[in-house]
Amino acid sequence: MKNCSLFLPIADDQVLHDTIISAFSDARIDVAGKPHDWQNISVTYKKGWFGRSMIIIHKRSFQYQGEEFANMMAGMMNFIGQIPAQNENIKFKLMTQVQGIKSSLGIVSDGSYDMFEAGIFRIIAKLDGFAFTDGGNFLDHQKNLILNTAGHSFINDLSNIKDNDVRIDMADASDTAQLTLDQIQRKERSMQTLIAKNIPVLSNLPCVESEEETDIRTTEDICKRMIAVAICAVKGEGVDAEIVQKVVDQFDAASFFSPKEAIFIADQQPDDQQRANFAWRYECLWVFLWSLGYVKALDFPDHICNVPEAVGFIRDQGSLENLIKNAELRSKSAFLDEADLIYRMNWACTNARIKNQSAPANMDAGVVYERHYALNWLIRYHDQDWDDVSTDT
Repeated sequence: MKNCSLFLPIADDQVLHDTIISAFSDARIDVAGKPHDWQNISVTYKKGWFGRSMIIIHKRSFQYQGEEFANMMAGMMNFIGQIPAQNENIKFKLMTQVQGIKSSLGIVSDGSYDMFEAGIFRIIAKLDGFAFTDGGNFLDHQKNLILNTAGHSFINDLSNIKDNDVRIDMADASDTAQLTLDQIQRKERSMQTLIAKNIPVLSNLPCVESEEETDIRTTEDICKRMIAVAICAVKGEGVDAEIVQKVVDQFDAASFFSPKEAIFIADQQPDDQQRANFAWRYECLWVFLWSLGYVKALDFPDHICNVPEAVGFIRDQGSLENLIKNAELRSKSAFLDEADLIYRMNWACTNARIKNQSAPANMDAGVVYERHYALNWLIRYHDQDWDDVSTDT
């Protein structure tokens, strides 16, 4: 092994600097930069009278490399996920640790690696990380093989991962979450989908809730919410108040509206912005129709939904009772798959907007937002009422 990379749950420049200095206390150290703000560190040992051996340590982190680092970590998740592991528990724990990686140290040697090995693994032991070698091996702090590309492992546990704790960056805050296998795999699938479409991903975005802790809305609740959303969207389009009231009466929907919706329905002269906001809810209606099996799939969000078709489903059923009777509520895993994917799509759209860029892959940011809103309500994100649903990214 001549080259390797260390992956660490620490990004603080000073801590990394001090750990490297301590690990190679008997070597010559040259730092490019200052201890609290450095780019690379060279470590040199004398070799005989005139010879020397050297490694150069290059630092990378989300703080400095941003999306490039996030994409690198997403790529690692994808890479590990495709390994045919003999020990799925070890693979799961390795992927769990990847969730909390905040920096990497790329180590390049001049060919004489052996004398640096002890120091390298002292860094890993001190900072609870792991190494990935140029031979395709993931190694723990004791040089044990965690996993290789053939799927082999020489350990039964990862001693420096305790209770599957994961450190996750959210803006400037940190949180600790206990992740389940379905959460890890769902996030991996979402990132693979986005990467395949050249959509930026942020590997430090957390997972959505697990299947075990998620309670999906009932069919009846979804149908009532769907009717309310549809009526508000129709009014938002400019349909006469008399027709709107007839639909309310037909579905006995007066009690279905949220407080904000009730105000809008009662308003005889809503302004253009209010109308536009409620007309956008057709996209939520489409998600509800999908959730109940009336729509086969949520296709890629680069266009608005088929409004006549969406309204037609409700018109044809004609009543709340028929909508409930003919619905086929999708599985909990299907809800969470879509919620996780749209969450990451919304982050990509938000990230592009902050940078004054167009949404990636021609996504319609409005469609993405409305889907995210509807799906968060469906999975009871923070158990929020309709008017208060948040779409955190």
